[in-house]
Amino acid sequence: MITGFNPGFLKVSCTKTLQTTGLALKEAKAATDAILRREAQQISVSNANAQEFLTALCELGAIANLVNNDNGNV
Repeated sequence: MITGFNPGFLKVSCTKTLQTTGLALKEAKAATDAILRREAQQISVSNANAQEFLTALCELGAIANLVNNDNGNV
């Protein structure tokens, strides 16, 4: 779950990182724009990639945490 951002948030890089989850550019940009409006975004990623994805987002200035769901994804 991406809940916000810190000063210096790299929005273009965030959009590109979101695309690695399978989101199209339009969807990834919409999610990034929602983060900038302080709207929480839940992005589904596999358990195997979850920590790497979380680390990448945090390095870009996003405030994010892992939330488990029932279908084997985070």
